[in-house]
Amino acid sequence: VLSAGAIHTPWLLLRSGIRGAVGSRFTAHPGFSVAGMFDHKVDLSSGATQGYEVTSVRKHGLKIEALGMPKSIAAARLPGAGPAFKSLSDRFDQLGVWVCLFRPERHGTLGLSLLGRPSAKLAIGAGDRARIRIGLEHLVKLFFAAGARTVFPGIAGFPSAIDSPAALDRLGEPFPSQLSMVATHLFGGAVLGTDPATSVVDPASFQVHGVPGLHVADASLLPTSLGVNPQGTIMALSRIAAERIHSSARAARAA
Repeated sequence: VLSAGAIHTPWLLLRSGIRGAVGSRFTAHPGFSVAGMFDHKVDLSSGATQGYEVTSVRKHGLKIEALGMPKSIAAARLPGAGPAFKSLSDRFDQLGVWVCLFRPERHGTLGLSLLGRPSAKLAIGAGDRARIRIGLEHLVKLFFAAGARTVFPGIAGFPSAIDSPAALDRLGEPFPSQLSMVATHLFGGAVLGTDPATSVVDPASFQVHGVPGLHVADASLLPTSLGVNPQGTIMALSRIAAERIHSSARAARAA
């Protein structure tokens, strides 16, 4: 049973000479963060790492949530250098970092680089740029509504620190390259389906098409992003895979 995730499961299949739809429909939840400085203590490194979520933006395909992290990671969201940077980082306990994730409108691919390493590509479409703008507006407004004195939007070519939501009026739809974006919750690359031309794994047995005895049970099976943290879905899918692998093996022995 191959369970190496949405990057390394399709990579291992490709390295093993299996082609077809391997590496197709790779996707994720791309996202970005905004930071804000408060007058009072926030203490990012204490408590639940994702203790709060804004659900009203789901209609836009967005997921906004608080994010806890240690100082070594949060410091990367602060602007400046030298004494100016030190002055901000010394106030780490007053810093908040919130994130926005979105469901991309396009699928990407997972292939092999010239050196044989995994090569993931995920394109961001025009609709995604509009969602990024909506997410930025919500994060900035939320910070100021919560009492932040300064917000660090983290947009290249835009002021590194703003003191009012009105500052965003000068910003159009930013390009993804203007933000420090990450891709979390990876999906696809060895998706479930009955047609070997468009899928990699048979849902009846979780066996790779045309490769008897080789099964897959991880997030690479999912053909699209979910819009929510996928750990529960992955565990449920793995449970179903175990049951069907067991059933198919028992049937084969009986035959």
